[in-house]
Amino acid sequence: FKKNLEKNIYLFGKNYLINLNILNFVINTKLKTSDFSETLKRILKSKTHKFSVNGQYLIENGMKEGELVGKVLRKIEKEWMTNNFKISRGRIKEIIKLHIN
Repeated sequence: FKKNLEKNIYLFGKNYLINLNILNFVINTKLKTSDFSETLKRILKSKTHKFSVNGQYLIENGMKEGELVGKVLRKIEKEWMTNNFKISRGRIKEIIKLHIN
């Protein structure tokens, strides 16, 4: 939960994680109030990332419409998340080229 906080915020949203933190605190009797508060602070202070690449961008860069666009988009998004929410336009174009040939 804490280890992949920014990734989880991107995937599920801050409200979901806040609720999960509350639920964890209520269920887990060994959890201290200070742990709950610290996790809540981390959630609230964490940046919410936005994935700016879309299918239209892939099509504009050589891909044809279809199912492959979605698969390539998911691959790019996964690499973006793995690299701490960073991916260069050059790397995106490399991935596109791998799938249009």
